[in-house]
Amino acid sequence: MQYKENIMEMDKKRIERQYLDAFIRLYSEFPKGRIISGESPDFVVKTRRWTIGIELTELIVQPSSSTSAKLIRDWQQSFMQELEKTVKKKEEKLRLYQRDNHLKYWLLIHFDLDISTLLRNLPATLNEKNLESGFDAIFIFCPKQQFCQQLNPSV
Repeated sequence: MQYKENIMEMDKKRIERQYLDAFIRLYSEFPKGRIISGESPDFVVKTRRWTIGIELTELIVQPSSSTSAKLIRDWQQSFMQELEKTVKKKEEKLRLYQRDNHLKYWLLIHFDLDISTLLRNLPATLNEKNLESGFDAIFIFCPKQQFCQQLNPSV
């Protein structure tokens, strides 16, 4: 049984690394440095100036198959509610990450979306939202839609 658990953990880390690589392609300001795979946080980036602990998580929101304005608004409202829950859940683990004394902590939230029209007003909606968080930076990204946006965390 231990062997199967190890294989599943290796697959999880491989998938996490694929999402991190997708984020790096989307975010041109990602710092150059050595990336170390870990757990709590998922990755550590060591640069000459600082060390960044990176926690990667998935946001799951059911997509709407309609493109009507009302359904897009409803989907975005549901998206924002799930985003707040996800940040709050990861916020609870931040103290655990901070024991490692990294200088910065980033939260990367990825989601999958096939319908690009649902993203229509999402950047403006995300800019209006201040999420209470101790993370130094929060990013939300969707590799399928080549979408990446930094959010404004407030303490």
